[in-house]
Amino acid sequence: MEEKMPDDPKKRYEIIIKKFAEKKVFNVYEYTSKNQSMRKELSFYPIKPIKDAHITSDFGVKRNFFLNKKLMRSSFHLGIDYVKDKNSEIVAIESGTVIFAGYNGMSGNFILIDHGFGIFSSYSHCSKIYVNAGDIVEKGKIIALSGQTGYSTGDHLHFSIIVNGIPVNPHEWFDEEWLKTSILPAFYTEEV
Repeated sequence: MEEKMPDDPKKRYEIIIKKFAEKKVFNVYEYTSKNQSMRKELSFYPIKPIKDAHITSDFGVKRNFFLNKKLMRSSFHLGIDYVKDKNSEIVAIESGTVIFAGYNGMSGNFILIDHGFGIFSSYSHCSKIYVNAGDIVEKGKIIALSGQTGYSTGDHLHFSIIVNGIPVNPHEWFDEEWLKTSILPAFYTEEV
């Protein structure tokens, strides 16, 4: 039997958010903070997950959610929202191992890929997933289609890069020069 929703919009909103939270089966931040696969070397020069897409919500933006001009909640956006066409092809930004692929609460159909050295990429709200946990994917492989599963107001991809359990600004990681000067030196030192 369907639960009767209260008349108060705020209470309805709280019930909806709670229902999504109850459907969460995988704790992304707990997993990514405790697990690191090692590779022979760090070779991480990622590509964008959707070619020629528009950014509709950027990393770090404070978002306020209103209902009838009443503030419901605020949060900081811990990824980038990409929009192109309905059911746009999503590709793996770099080679890695699929850790999770399935429905995960507010993220909807969700994929987490381990790229080694504590670096992970995540893909939320997918309409269709083409990979399974344990699959090894190559950079540029189509892994899913954009969608609006989970808590979403329209067809898009919410994309994140997570390093040792901490969401980081993907724009920096797409900048090859920044990677060469800021990240790669930590992994390679010249022998004297």
